[in-house]
Amino acid sequence: MKYEQDASSVKSDNAESHFSSYAAPLVEQAVEHATALRENPDAEVLHKLRVALRRLRSLLWAYRPLLDRDLDDKQRALFKHLAGAAGRTRDWDILIELLRDVLEEDQLPIDRLRAARSAVAEESCETLTHAGIQSQLEDAVASSSTALDSAHQSTPRWSERLYGAAAASLGFGPTAPMRNTW
Repeated sequence: MKYEQDASSVKSDNAESHFSSYAAPLVEQAVEHATALRENPDAEVLHKLRVALRRLRSLLWAYRPLLDRDLDDKQRALFKHLAGAAGRTRDWDILIELLRDVLEEDQLPIDRLRAARSAVAEESCETLTHAGIQSQLEDAVASSSTALDSAHQSTPRWSERLYGAAAASLGFGPTAPMRNTW
C-alpha cells in the first residue's frame, strides 16, 4: 500500500513545526510555578520550577542541530540562570534534610539553617520575580521557533548541495552514471 500526502501536510509535519507545541506546555508550567513561588517559596514549588526549566533546556538540546549555535547557547544560558536562581533555595532544603538524617536534633543549628534558607529564598524569589519569567521564556521560544522555521526552509537546498557533492565524489548522481559499489 502506498502512503500519499499532499505537499502542504508534508511541509508542516517536520521537527521544526513541532517545537512550539513541545515548548508551550513547559513554558506554561514554568510560569505557573514562578507565580506560585511568589506566594509561597515552598521547596516543592521550587523543584517543579527547576524541572520545567530543565525540560526546556533539554528540548533546546534536542533541537540544537537545527538551531543557530549562538542562539541556542543564549537560550540555554537563560534557562540555566533561572533554574539556578530557584536551585539555590532547593539546595538549602536538601542540606537541611540531609543534616537531619545524620545529626541529632540538639546538634542541628536549625534556626541558623532556616534563616540562611529564608534569605536565599527571598533572593531567589526576587530574581525570578524581576526576571519577567513569562516574557523571557515566551521570547526565547518565539526566537527559537523563528530560527527553526528559517533553518527548515534552507535545509532542502543545503541537503541537495551536500548530496550532489557526495554523489559527484563517488562518481554517480544526476551527471554520472550509476555504478555498483559492492
